[in-house]
Amino acid sequence: MNNVDQGYMGADRRRFPRVNAMVKYKIINKESNGKAGNTKNICAGGIAFFTHDDIKARSILSLFVSLPDATDFQAKAQVVWCDSVQVSWDPEIHYECGVKFIEIDEESRQKISKYVFLRLNIN
Repeated sequence: MNNVDQGYMGADRRRFPRVNAMVKYKIINKESNGKAGNTKNICAGGIAFFTHDDIKARSILSLFVSLPDATDFQAKAQVVWCDSVQVSWDPEIHYECGVKFIEIDEESRQKISKYVFLRLNIN
């Protein structure tokens, strides 16, 4: 069996590298003015972010993403997980959620990849 069949065997098994970025998100089909959250990380496959809300797994979110390099785009994402957390910098934050992009145009995915690549090469 080759590495493709076995999956990545290195220290980080993620498909896409991740870096920090800011994101605003809005839950589809719910009354909302667009709740904003701070992301933990972003990659070409999705994001992890902190929130005040317990968002159920498999929920669909409409996202507006703003990268620090002034690149903005929209995407739809599905919640993969949402865990209870405590963070010292904001006592109101109670959850960390991970989502995968399910609708994103290729140009936006490439912008994320480029941003992540540049950030990783700076460090």
